Formats: sequence, C-alpha cells, structure tokens
Amino acid sequence: MLQYIACGENKFIVIYLKCGFFRNFDNMRDGDYMKQNEEYRPVDISTLLGKNEDDPIGFRKFNSKYRREIDRRTHTDKCYICKKECKGFCNSHTIPRFSLEKIAQDGMLFNNFAPFDIAHIDSQNGVEKSIVFHLICQACDGSIFQDYENEENYVSPPSQVMLAEIVLKLKLRYIWLKHREIEAYKILTENIPSNSDAEYVMRKKLNEAIYFRKKIENEYSYAKNIINSKGTIADSYQIELFAKLPYRTAVAVQEEYVVYVDLQDEIIYNIYDTDNKKIKYQRGIYVCVFPMSSFTVLLVFRESNNKDYMDFFSDFNVMTLDQKLQVLNYIIFSYGENYMISPSVPKETIDKLKIAAEKNDVIRSRSDLDPKVVGAKHLINSFSFSKMDSIPNLLDSKYALPL
Repeated sequence: MLQYIACGENKFIVIYLKCGFFRNFDNMRDGDYMKQNEEYRPVDISTLLGKNEDDPIGFRKFNSKYRREIDRRTHTDKCYICKKECKGFCNSHTIPRFSLEKIAQDGMLFNNFAPFDIAHIDSQNGVEKSIVFHLICQACDGSIFQDYENEENYVSPPSQVMLAEIVLKLKLRYIWLKHREIEAYKILTENIPSNSDAEYVMRKKLNEAIYFRKKIENEYSYAKNIINSKGTIADSYQIELFAKLPYRTAVAVQEEYVVYVDLQDEIIYNIYDTDNKKIKYQRGIYVCVFPMSSFTVLLVFRESNNKDYMDFFSDFNVMTLDQKLQVLNYIIFSYGENYMISPSVPKETIDKLKIAAEKNDVIRSRSDLDPKVVGAKHLINSFSFSKMDSIPNLLDSKYALPL
C-alpha cells in the first residue's frame, strides 16, 4: 500500500495495542519523524489502555469493540461515487476477484500477516473478504470498473481509461482506510491521558491523516476525470512494463508504492527530511500482478508527469525480464502490505518474506548526526536493491501454480 496512506486495519490495531507506540510505530507511512534532537519518549499504548499482548482474549475483545466503534463513526448511507443513498455497500475488491479466485485454495488466501504468525490476528482470508473496502454501491462497482476487471481486455496493453480505473479503485480504498484511520486516532486519543506525550503525538498524526485524506481525494478526482473523458485526456499515464508471464503466479497484487531508494542506491524520497516540501508531495508507481487462467499479467505504470522516478525507470527498463521480476517482488514485500498469496506456497517460504515485511520501522539510533543524513543512510541500508535476492521471488516460475 502507498506508504503515506493508511496501514491495513488489523496491522493498525496491532501496532497500537501490541507493539507500543514509539517503539515500533510505522511513522514511515506519513513521512513525519521525530527530530533527532527531540527527547526520545517511549509510550506504550497497550499499557495506557489496559491491554496486554499476552492476553489474547482481552485483545480480541478490545479489537472487536474498537472496530465496531470505527464502523459506527464512519457509517454513511451514500455511495462515495454517485452520492445516491444505498442500504449497504458492496464488498469492493481492490485486486480483481478473478485473480484472487485463480490463486485461492478451497476459497482461502494468505494475507500480509502470514509471514509474522501473530497469535491474535488471522493470517488467512476468504476471497470474499480479501483486500476489500465498503464505500461504493453495487451499481457503481459493477459499471465503472468493468474494463480493467475483464480478463479479455488484457490481450494488449491497457488503455488510459483502464489505467485510470485501476488508480480510481486504489484511491477509493485509500480514502476508506483514511476515514477509518482518522476515527481510530480520535478513539485512541479519547482513551489516553490528556496532555500526555502519547496524546501529543496522536493529535499530530490525526492532523497528518486529515491532510493526506485531502491529497488522496484530489488524486481520486484526477483519475475520475480521465474515466469520464472516455480517454480523450491522452497520455495521462505512462506504462513502463506490460508483460504476460506464461504461468500463474502464486501472488496477486494491485498497489501503489512510494519507493524511497532507486536501483543505484540514490535517494528518491528522504522521508526523514521533514523540512523538504517534496515529502508532502511524494508520489508512487503502480504495480499490478493479475494471475489468470493460463498466464499472469504484469503491469507497471506511473503518472506521465511524475518525473521523480526517471532514474529508477532508466535503469529498470534495460534489465532482463527476470531481473525486473526480482525488483518488483522486492518492492511488493518491502514497501507494501496489500497482496494476497496462495496457500499452496510452503510456510517456510512465506516465513522468509518477514525479512522484507519488517523493513518499515523507525530509526532507533540516538546519533547526534543531522536526521537528514541519518535518515538517508538508514533508508539505503534498509531498502537497497542489492538485498533483493535475500527473499523468495514469488513472481518467478519456480513458484508458479499448476494451470
């Protein structure tokens, strides 16, 4: 998922209630870090709320109550797209359902928690509940996205309208998650001591979440205008890779990734440099892995006016296909969490993905060096593509599913 958007809901809860706020909080997502010269103040939210990670029953009860309250506060009767009233929202899949069904086993899939084996959180979902959001009506879901969610439309590279549909679906999920994240901050703020260190940070994160929700809404409008124009707004997106792998991959993906380090270990976004306005306007690249009946569609594209990745794609585009697969696999598991994996992949293979999945973490160093320097070194050390062979490449034919 795009790093500044919102963490998946289960992970959000685990971060706050299980890991402790400053000790393991994924600040990297919003590009707002504590300055190195600020006092380091560990705050354990689980303790403040009276919840203990060794109390699975208490944790699940709080988790359930917490979710219900978020549901209540974010409830609406109107479709986000058409603004018409509807009795209930559909389960709108961010990854096309046809791809999820192609890799499922007995209707089940591994989610992003599979590498971590957390006792209180399920690592599997049914197809019906995999990578879904509840924000639009059935009519809009069935009509607006019919081009890109049709297997027959991938004979040739996708049209501008299809690309805009992919982006629009992602932005809708991000908006939905951001709505919920904002309410989550509010709920947690209400349950911790006022004028405390935790409340200060929580309110700061709340303000950031509100800012980024507006940013995402603007990006949503951009994609919607392209769809409404029926493709007359030309060259809005630039395809960097369209390939049909002659096998069915064991992973399905539709995501936008903000990549921090390029293929030459040069910084694209130093998210520790909070004084740099570029951080608030960071942009991502879109990656889709759509397993189909007898092949897999691999798609990488960006907004045409997004020049931040010019050096990255200059190197990427001269690579062999096998090298490109390795790069994309590394991005999928190092930068995002919205992927689904076939349960046919051996557990020992999934366990090895934890190396990449744990990368989004805060600097624990107490160095007196300027945070921009420390941050840049940390990002290069963590995300260098020289380490991409340290995890299994699930895009490789080695892990292909039987046709």
